[in-house]
Amino acid sequence: MKTIYNSIRDEIVKHSKVRNSVLGNVNEWKRSHYIILSEIIKDELFEAEELKGGKKFEIGNTISHVTLQRFLKTITRIKPTVI
Repeated sequence: MKTIYNSIRDEIVKHSKVRNSVLGNVNEWKRSHYIILSEIIKDELFEAEELKGGKKFEIGNTISHVTLQRFLKTITRIKPTVI
């Protein structure tokens, strides 16, 4: 599970809009940084081909900064599982 979280986090951090914003210049994100990230994601989802037409309202086109913060901060608390 930790691998999935890390993969998602890495993809977010490597995205050009994130790297070229204030988010790419800080080591530790605060509440305002998650708000900026949610705006970037909202803009990307608005332009996504997959969400054109009715799918936009079926799936949704935003994500809360609180959800992002909880998700991304959870990564550090997940213990590796032994299979």
